[in-house]
Amino acid sequence: MATKMTDFDPPNLFQGVSTPVEIRSSLGIRGLVPASYQPMELNVARCIARLREKQSSLDKYVYLRNIQSINENLFYAMLVSHTAELMSIVYTPTVGEACEKFSHIYIGHFRGLYLSLEDKGNVRRILDNWPSLNVSTIVVTDGERILGLGDLGVNGMGIPIGKLALYSACAGIHPSSQLPVHIDVGTNNEDNLEDPFYLGLRQRRERGQAYDDLIEEFIDAAQDKYGKNTLIQFEDFGNTNAFR
Repeated sequence: MATKMTDFDPPNLFQGVSTPVEIRSSLGIRGLVPASYQPMELNVARCIARLREKQSSLDKYVYLRNIQSINENLFYAMLVSHTAELMSIVYTPTVGEACEKFSHIYIGHFRGLYLSLEDKGNVRRILDNWPSLNVSTIVVTDGERILGLGDLGVNGMGIPIGKLALYSACAGIHPSSQLPVHIDVGTNNEDNLEDPFYLGLRQRRERGQAYDDLIEEFIDAAQDKYGKNTLIQFEDFGNTNAFR
């Protein structure tokens, strides 16, 4: 049984039924996928057909996220070959609704790093839990000003995830070199605080020194692990913090 993220299927090698038969044994997946080999183009066509059957944009978003978590090669093959059709599902406008419902559609896939006020003093060690050693591009948010929707707290994690997916499809940044990050310092969104499914810290948003200390610790830890040339993009921070 897999006990840590690095025990799971190598996302850059696993391609489902598009994995060449001759390497399935070495990956330990022989017998775990159907015997037929089908080229990625055919796999893409099948999944695009299923996606087009779905009635709502949110259902399409969830479907694509599940594919990304199970078969990253297939996800990006779909996104690259159908960019115009899928861009509005992976990112705006659909990502806005997906963020609002993030805690309700979350099913536990590893997709990004979650840091909170409770992690103070441990951020560098937590970064070691992320399996990629070659991160060059980080998109980080604290979830305070997500699009035009306001303070969504941890539900804003959909923004870094979606933006980095487009960076891969449109700019060629390899998925293994990316890291979506959410820094959880609480939320002032009453709906989130009262939602039993909300996944973030159940407290008012931190405005004091503890906020600055956590941001500084994260930047220092990221630069220590990945180098000072790593791009750290701050996304959808509230005006109070973005302009100081």
